[in-house]
Amino acid sequence: MLRAVVVLVCMCLYTCLTFLNTLAFSGGILRSETASSVVLIVIDALRSDVLGCYRGDARSPSIDRLAEMGTRLSYAYSTSSYTGASCVTMFTGNYPTLYAEKGRPAKNEDTEFLKVPDSHVSLFEQLGGLGYEVSCYLENTIPEYSNSLQGVTRFLHRETLNAEELSKVQSKLNIQDYPLHPGFLATLGYLPEASDRQPFMLLIWILDPHAPYDPLDKSLDRLYAEKGGLRSEPSYYRKLKGIDLKARVLSFNQTELEFLRRLYLAEVEGVDYRVGLILKALQIAGVLENTYIILTSDHGDALGEHGWFCQGGPAFYDVVVHVPFIIAGPRIPKAKVSSTHISHVELVPTLAELLGVTLRQPRQGKSMLQGFYTDLPDEPIYVCQL
Repeated sequence: MLRAVVVLVCMCLYTCLTFLNTLAFSGGILRSETASSVVLIVIDALRSDVLGCYRGDARSPSIDRLAEMGTRLSYAYSTSSYTGASCVTMFTGNYPTLYAEKGRPAKNEDTEFLKVPDSHVSLFEQLGGLGYEVSCYLENTIPEYSNSLQGVTRFLHRETLNAEELSKVQSKLNIQDYPLHPGFLATLGYLPEASDRQPFMLLIWILDPHAPYDPLDKSLDRLYAEKGGLRSEPSYYRKLKGIDLKARVLSFNQTELEFLRRLYLAEVEGVDYRVGLILKALQIAGVLENTYIILTSDHGDALGEHGWFCQGGPAFYDVVVHVPFIIAGPRIPKAKVSSTHISHVELVPTLAELLGVTLRQPRQGKSMLQGFYTDLPDEPIYVCQL
């Protein structure tokens, strides 16, 4: 009789522990020792072929380091050459055409008529329900227009640090005389704070190197002014917005095109500095090794190729839809280059599988997690013209 009671008690304890362990991964309880945090870095208008790790001309030691820490995909593509449609895909796992509201005017690229319904259950919402703190820092607020950030509860780009907090962050990260957005500094200060309340999901969207191309480095101005061939002052080219570049693309001479490309590369190098600060903040927080870090872009950027500048355009040239995709984290192979073809529509399903989350609603994309470990057969990549 006693033996039967002991066996019954042990079975009950085992059942309870199994149940709690299951909850730790798929329910309302998540412990910091079992759950990895996520930092998703989206760099606006960054084409992959300029980065050092993609054999490009830009000096990008921080992004190159991230590639060494994890896996770099050689063939990653956005589903659109416009930010509005691209971000909808990245954050829903569905093609943007699913959310097109016919008849609504497009006042800002394609963002005004793209609307994710409230009935959509986002990965952000599911992670919040699992105990994640879901935050974002946006230098481009287009993702907010389409309701694709459901589940994000803290918007760091709206925050600032007081003088004492600012001094502390600058001292820890050794930031000297480099102008940074107050919200970005708040984000750097947030990371050690968030690590104490693991896990967290943080989206960081950096606007550069989006046009106008106006990097801090002014040495290029003097170099090209002395070189000759610029028909206007260097400051003129730094002020040209995307619409201006597109309108003038056929009138630029070779030196002007070269100067604009060099300005773009200099902006990429400035972005790389900021990525380095993010990695350093995670390291100081003690969570770098247990955090999944994904770096990609919403679309590429034409720099005069095919008679075009910036994003969008009448055709989906490689320069506007081929984007970088680098992922590092505890289960990701290090220093690996994958030839698996991946699209942004597969980002949410892949991240969900990586975190052990079962998506509550079907997605048009599918997980490509296996492609981080072994090259998968090529499948069609679809892009959308709205």
